[in-house]
Amino acid sequence: MYCDFDSILRAYYSCRKGKRNSTYQLEFEYDYENNLLTLLKQLQDNSYQIGTSICFVITYPTVREIFAANFIDRVVHHLLINHIEEQIDKTFIYDSFACRKEHGVICGIKRLRKFLNKVTNNKTSNAYYLKLDIKSFFYSIDKELLYKILTKKINRLKYNKETKIDLLKLSKQIIFHNPCKKYTLKGDLDLLQNLPKDKSLFTCKPNKGLPI
Repeated sequence: MYCDFDSILRAYYSCRKGKRNSTYQLEFEYDYENNLLTLLKQLQDNSYQIGTSICFVITYPTVREIFAANFIDRVVHHLLINHIEEQIDKTFIYDSFACRKEHGVICGIKRLRKFLNKVTNNKTSNAYYLKLDIKSFFYSIDKELLYKILTKKINRLKYNKETKIDLLKLSKQIIFHNPCKKYTLKGDLDLLQNLPKDKSLFTCKPNKGLPI
């Protein structure tokens, strides 16, 4: 079963790492057992609804719009990840360094240095590299396409049919949730109003864009 108290508790412990002093985590922890039991019941009887996000803008390293999910929704994110990450991660190429365990910045730098030494014959010849970025990547993600890809991935996991259906149902709810319909504003509102249209979920086309 993908959703029992042990799996919810494990998701909670992984979610609270690095956030033990945050206001939202402390409020949740005050009565965490009842909060987790309530969440468990909601997930099991399909009454779980994603809550209110906090919308604000950061300026470093670049100006970005952020939608921060509330703590209980983050627990749900970890619950899903705990069930699918290990198996799906094995399908990625080794040289993907985007939010993967043991594939952080240092690992990426070492790997790049290895390739540089190889292509330049240990720095004895010239070589070229291409540095690029996809413009407004998060805001251009097609939710239908993302869900289609994830559906194929989850259907290949080593779970029974019922568990796969539940994981897909939860994935769909998270992917297609529009935080712009339920949020609170925080911080400098002028920064939010002056964001380029291609840098905001508020101006995305239907079923396009995921929150950072």
